[in-house]
Amino acid sequence: MKEPGTPRRLGKEKDDTQKADKNFRRFAASVERALGLFDIQEWADYISFLGRLLKALQSCPPGVSVVPHKGMVARRLAQCLDPNLPSGVHQKTLEVYDYLFSLIGRDGLSSDLALFLPGISSTLTFASLTVRPLFLSILERYILKLSASALRPALKAVILSILPGLEEESSEDFDRILKILNDLKSAVARLPDATSRRIVQYDNEGMSTPAQNTAIPGFEYFWQSLFLASITSPTRRQGILAYLSRYLPKMGSHDGNDADNMETVTYPEPGILIRCFATGLLDQNQLIQRGFLDLLVSHLPLHSAIMQSKVKSEDLVVLVNAAVRVVLRRDMSLNRRLWSWLLGPDDQGSLEAESSLTSPAGPLASNHPETPAKSQRSSRYFQRFGAEPLVQSLSNMISSPSLSPTDRARPFRVALSLMDRWEVGSILVPATFLPLMRSIRNYQQIAPSEEAFEEVFRSANSLFNGVESSLVWSEILNLLQSLSTGEDIDSRLSLSRFIIDHFNVREDEMVTHIPIMCLALTVLLQRAKSALPSAHLRLASDLLNDLMEMLPKNTSREDSKTMNESEIWPNFSENGQGSDSVLSSITKMYDNGKSTITMPLPVFDDVLRRLTQEIVQMIKQDLRNDLSGLMIRDRTFSLRILLARTQSHDEVRNANLGQDLMDSLQRAQNIGSDRPVSLPLLASLTSLATLLYSSFRPGFFISTHCVQEITHCLVGYLWIYLSPARPNHHVETVRSLWQLQTVAWKWRSIESRLCDLMTVDTADSEQNRDFGLDLAVEKFNVLWTVSNNLNLASREGLAAIKDSYADPEARYSSMLQRPLLLIIDSLSGSSGTEYLITREWLRGLSFSSLETVFLAVFMDTTKDIVASEKLANVNGAEVINKRPLQDLVTTASAGTCDEYLQWMFKRISYVIAAMSAEQWPGFAQTPMSPTAADVLQQGLEEGSEKKSLYVIIVELTLVALGSERLLTSALNLIQQFCQSPIPTVVLATSIEQDMIHWLDRSVDKPFEVQSKMLETFSVILRVKMSMERSAIRHRRSTSKESVIGNGARVSTSSEKAQPLPTSLSSSEALLNCILKGISAQNCNANLGKWIRLFCDCLALFSGLIFQNLLKISDCFCGQIRDVFDRLKRAFAPDPLLRTEDLPKAILHLLNGLEACLAYTHEQLTKSEESLEPAKSPDQPQGFFGTMVSGVFGDRNQMRNAVANNRLTVILCFQEAIRSCFTLWSWEALGSDLRDLPVDSAASLRSVALKLKNRSRRILEGLFEAEPLECLETAIERWQVSVRRGQELEAQAILNLLHTLEGSKPANAIPSIFNAIYSRTNPSALEPSRKSSVTTNLSDLDMMTFLISYTKTLEDDVLEEIWADCMSFLRDVLGNPMPQRQILPRLLEFVGIIGGKMENTNFGEEWKMRRELG
Repeated sequence: MKEPGTPRRLGKEKDDTQKADKNFRRFAASVERALGLFDIQEWADYISFLGRLLKALQSCPPGVSVVPHKGMVARRLAQCLDPNLPSGVHQKTLEVYDYLFSLIGRDGLSSDLALFLPGISSTLTFASLTVRPLFLSILERYILKLSASALRPALKAVILSILPGLEEESSEDFDRILKILNDLKSAVARLPDATSRRIVQYDNEGMSTPAQNTAIPGFEYFWQSLFLASITSPTRRQGILAYLSRYLPKMGSHDGNDADNMETVTYPEPGILIRCFATGLLDQNQLIQRGFLDLLVSHLPLHSAIMQSKVKSEDLVVLVNAAVRVVLRRDMSLNRRLWSWLLGPDDQGSLEAESSLTSPAGPLASNHPETPAKSQRSSRYFQRFGAEPLVQSLSNMISSPSLSPTDRARPFRVALSLMDRWEVGSILVPATFLPLMRSIRNYQQIAPSEEAFEEVFRSANSLFNGVESSLVWSEILNLLQSLSTGEDIDSRLSLSRFIIDHFNVREDEMVTHIPIMCLALTVLLQRAKSALPSAHLRLASDLLNDLMEMLPKNTSREDSKTMNESEIWPNFSENGQGSDSVLSSITKMYDNGKSTITMPLPVFDDVLRRLTQEIVQMIKQDLRNDLSGLMIRDRTFSLRILLARTQSHDEVRNANLGQDLMDSLQRAQNIGSDRPVSLPLLASLTSLATLLYSSFRPGFFISTHCVQEITHCLVGYLWIYLSPARPNHHVETVRSLWQLQTVAWKWRSIESRLCDLMTVDTADSEQNRDFGLDLAVEKFNVLWTVSNNLNLASREGLAAIKDSYADPEARYSSMLQRPLLLIIDSLSGSSGTEYLITREWLRGLSFSSLETVFLAVFMDTTKDIVASEKLANVNGAEVINKRPLQDLVTTASAGTCDEYLQWMFKRISYVIAAMSAEQWPGFAQTPMSPTAADVLQQGLEEGSEKKSLYVIIVELTLVALGSERLLTSALNLIQQFCQSPIPTVVLATSIEQDMIHWLDRSVDKPFEVQSKMLETFSVILRVKMSMERSAIRHRRSTSKESVIGNGARVSTSSEKAQPLPTSLSSSEALLNCILKGISAQNCNANLGKWIRLFCDCLALFSGLIFQNLLKISDCFCGQIRDVFDRLKRAFAPDPLLRTEDLPKAILHLLNGLEACLAYTHEQLTKSEESLEPAKSPDQPQGFFGTMVSGVFGDRNQMRNAVANNRLTVILCFQEAIRSCFTLWSWEALGSDLRDLPVDSAASLRSVALKLKNRSRRILEGLFEAEPLECLETAIERWQVSVRRGQELEAQAILNLLHTLEGSKPANAIPSIFNAIYSRTNPSALEPSRKSSVTTNLSDLDMMTFLISYTKTLEDDVLEEIWADCMSFLRDVLGNPMPQRQILPRLLEFVGIIGGKMENTNFGEEWKMRRELG
């Protein structure tokens, strides 16, 4: 036998021989020239080129079968078959091909088929009707004549070139093309015996893989190439469908011929056939899909022997996967064909006889009463032949690692569509429900975006809504069974939680199963509680809580069976049935429910009753064993829901949980004696206690006494966790306390317990290091702050205050009220740790919280008053409740309940004193909240202005001033208001006028009231004057700015005088009140305050001070004399017992007198300085002259007023000098000092010395201010003493003049000369040197005093007075007539001076003698 390569080598040698021939070279040159002329500009150039090429080929020498430059020839011919060229070019090209193939012959074409076939293979895709016969002729004459060995390598390409002709079955060439394809199949089958060829095997994806050399007899190679063409060329599938529908053997047929044909199709294995159908079913063209589905139904049924025996399981899964994905198109024609394939043929009688399909298959088919026999047969057919690959294909889709939302949503959409047929869905959904749920849960964690997850979840949710509720809960129960099996607990519980949280399990059908699930999970938890780790217990408990929240009130269904109607249901309410039996019954119920459409359910009340029993038993066990409290909390949550759902409460009442609670607290205390009880346990016990007491009716499940004891213990334990050192438990602790308050409000036990804990100082237990008042303040700060942040205080605290005011027996009462008052009372001291902590806490409060503090104070007072008045007048209690707080304060003025109001004002004072400057704007300007307005009964009429809390407190304080018992507290508050950052609120009222009235009344009041009233009025006065001065400075600065901006303007005298614009500046009532207070005998204890008030008010009396100066002076001087007389009597040998400090009173009076005289003299000096010197009386006439005369007329009036004022001041000065001299000379002249006992003489001299020094300082000031007038007053007193023969007093006056700085000889001698001139020749003196001549002294009296005074002077003083004396004597000698009455006395005065001159040696003696002479 020849080797396969031998003919090829012989042909090559023949070609070489032909090429060596000269004729062949000429032929080759001709072909080369034709190819070189391939210069195409338009389609006609193609015709020309092809004609030259054909002519060149026709010049081939005889016997030559080799085409020179065949590669280039093939290339140029392929270019001429461009689809864009006209059909004429295509015809000409095919003519060239036809001649070329005839030229090279069969052997040449066989060897060069790979070179020329690609050029013509695509012709049918664009060939016109005139071109198609030429192409088909070439196939028939040349291609089909080739040997099988030459065709097989190019078989797929040849088939693909023919298939476009089969796309139109109505075309003229359709039958011819079918015949060509069949002839090709026959030509490929012509293979010599024992010839081996490499066959092609394909993997699961349809790709070719090397395989062993195996002989492929007959038509198998053709079918494999055809299937491979369908797999790799989607555009040719329409033609393949046309061929397959006519020639593909029917796999389900029992005919012998079909069996042989089936062998040719599936040899060597059917994998490529399956992938051909799979790719066709996944085609984008719906017609292609429909055709392949038709082929599946008619030629490749699921029950066929090939599908069941020869096709691999993975290949069948690939086919089913492709088939079921057609449902995504939502086309009924596709779906109908799919159902026909999956559910089998209509006539399945022979199949049932052969394959025993009559046995039960589906879970619903045999038990559904409405299912026809045909549907049951279809269900059994699908379960036997299609269920397994379908489930596996859907599982493969589910396990796809793709992150694309489209890919992840595909299994849900497919499953949802397949559920349209119950025969498929009843098997598919139970098998894939949990994998589908796991898929969506896993995708939530890895989804690239939230939108991607939402897209997939919508598909999953649609599928979930279409699944039967019994099936859903059956699968969830299956997941929960992991608690007992211990398999993958975390993943299964998480999946259950995901399903319940994300899908709609609250609709009517779903919710009917929730009670049963709660019972099953409770039993599972109780069984596995000791074996499971805490993390798994936490997951299961949270899941149970979620299910309990969804527990309905009633789940009975009219169209469903109940447990009593079926023998398989147990009676869940029987206590004798164990938990294991309950769980097995539930499992059996759901297993049986899978075979029915409507699953019977147990009686709702029985399930709840048994569930309640299980929960109560778990609570009792947890109270004994659970020290963490977490399980107790969860079971309490479940019990709360059950008590709200069930009507039977005997299970809970008979359990005696109250005693278990007490035992649990005692056990926790004993175990943790060295550390606090854990907060989670306390919170859980709190929730359980409040639930048991408040459910159904108070005291039904647990006694009141038991709740009180539990509350007492719990509050003590919770108090420890409010420490600032435990910030990680504050919120939970406060929540627990408020939760207890909801049941303990009647007894106010929490309030009482908190107050007890806050006042504990020391204890033996180590835990009591958490007690103490300073730490209690910090803990209350935490309680208040957290309550406010959680909106608990505002919701239950402030509202409770409001409710308790409206009705003292209201349901709630704030547990913070009494502790808050205790904290406020800690502000009574101005130092200490608790004071500082409380102050800082108050300063950190917002306005709303601060408002709550004040309201707590108000309400405590109101409730006490109401309670006391109820006792006094039961019938009037309802009327009392409705009275506003202001009326209660007014009532206190009559002496009722004043103690409560005093405490109220004290606490308000404490809070205001602790407030910061930042809190005052909100306190003074923010209107009260509606709750506060209701509490204070300050209902406002429509349109009226809303008041702030500050204004309300001010109004209450002003009302309290009318009560003697509340006066002191009210005055304290007024002082604080005035000294606050915003005093305008209280000063905006007419409080100063009212204070004058109350001050006048206070003269006869006790010392304390009078003192507080004086202090308050002084504060009001100082603050208001300060505010008015600030306003004046502001107006001045504004005025200066306007002057600078508008230019200079004329200044008038009215601008210089700037009286204080206060309402007190013209009020004589205040002055009379002050003078009355100074003159009152019982005011000596407060005399200093009266005097200070008088001094503060001097600036306010600028308009009336001169008119009342004599009265003021008489008051002070008269009081000085009166007190001085009492002082002298106090030092008598047998004095009366007195409690007055008389020396201090005299000193206060002297201070007031000095201040008054200094202020009036200062005002007088300013008035005199404002007066301009008098102008000449010769004024110009006319209009301007009239104006000037008017101005001077006003000036004269002012001058007269100033003169009168000066006279008044001088008279007051004289009175003051007399009073001060009396005090100054008491030590020297007092005859009563000589008769004093020895034991009191030193005290009297000490008092006298104090008075002497103080009076001397006043006299110094008086002499400095008005030396001439004061000296005349002293001279007058000296003269009177001389006339009366009181030599000691006269000598004392001289000594006083020598002592005072203002009356030294250098000052006194010129003043005496001016006094003499004022009486003898006043015109010779300037106005400032003239005397007012208000004393009864003549010029002779003045000379008499001058002589006496000069005699007392020392000789050395002569140098100081020499110049003044000489000047005076010269003036007298120059004009002796006015002094003629005193000339003899002048000579005596000269003699005295001369005598003193003899005793001195200053100056030049001869010159002094000459001047004196």
